Amino acid sequence: MTRNQPAEHAAVTQPRSVRDAVLDVMRRLGTTTIFGNPGSTEISFLVGFPDDMEFRLALHEGSVVGMATGWAIAQGRPAFVNLHTTAGLANAASALATARANRAPLVVVVGQQDRRHLAHEPFLAGHLDGLVGEYSVWSNTPLRPQDVPAAVARAQHEAITGAGPAIVVVPMDDWDQPAAPERGAAPLAVHRAAPAVTTVIDEVAELVDAARNPVIVAGAGNDSEPAWTALVDLAERLGTPVWQEPFGARAGFPQDHPAFAGHLPPGRAGVRDVLSRHDALLVVSAPVLRQYPWEPGDLLPDGIRVVQITQYPEEAHSSVADLALIADPTQVCRALTAKVTSPLARSAQPAGPRTNRPLPQGRASR
Repeated sequence: MTRNQPAEHAAVTQPRSVRDAVLDVMRRLGTTTIFGNPGSTEISFLVGFPDDMEFRLALHEGSVVGMATGWAIAQGRPAFVNLHTTAGLANAASALATARANRAPLVVVVGQQDRRHLAHEPFLAGHLDGLVGEYSVWSNTPLRPQDVPAAVARAQHEAITGAGPAIVVVPMDDWDQPAAPERGAAPLAVHRAAPAVTTVIDEVAELVDAARNPVIVAGAGNDSEPAWTALVDLAERLGTPVWQEPFGARAGFPQDHPAFAGHLPPGRAGVRDVLSRHDALLVVSAPVLRQYPWEPGDLLPDGIRVVQITQYPEEAHSSVADLALIADPTQVCRALTAKVTSPLARSAQPAGPRTNRPLPQGRASR
């Protein structure tokens, strides 16, 4: 630029910054609400905050992530969280663990000291990799400032796929660096097709049809209108009670429905009592079964067959199910409703060798 060049021309030719590129990514992905409690490492990102963005302030990072978690669950899409370096991320750790347990997708951008002197361990330089352990579904410190916009886009995709917090660490000087003109390493859009429901449904339907008195346990992963509708249809078709999983932070079944039996007890003895009169257990979008106090004995009563349907592999891999199906629960429930027999048809089957004990007094049975 020459000394006499007009100022407006200088503004036109000024290179687009990494911050500009990230804000454009956020607009494209629909994450224009930011939850945060900013510190000095976030100033470069937040200064001159754009009018089309909304910032929601809390005075502790646990509250920040808590608000974002509730927002993400209510909206059904990722919330954007902006945290300070070490102190901010560490303060948020327990809330991030809760978000992971509640399957809340979060894009978490964490500040870091200036990249140009990180090697000297300046004040506020954070050892951030692994600080929150395994509670993030993905974590990344971009190798270059120009990789930050794509990392934020990828964090959105990872948060949705992994159903939890995805973390991007951004050194404070990166925001003012010129953005790269080329496409970054993240797709513009990700479409997740539901897994095909094939012959495995026949196996699940046969197991349920062979039962004289099946029961359903619904989990937090079933908390959506389509999932509720599909499970209500299945429960009504089977004529079976539906329990809510222990410690489920989200309702997996409408609790005002006549089939709702209550919340499953948190201990093994209580679970065995509740399930003792049933010979088949269908667990939908929940672990089998999360407990709190240790108690002796088996988790489930003798003779009960267990089918688990979950979209989360880690829930299936650690379960005591006889058959675990990793698939979209809504799709599976719809397919099962079309295949399983009614209560009258099941009652006409010959009785098996199992002796059913009645529920203890005070237990709901519908």
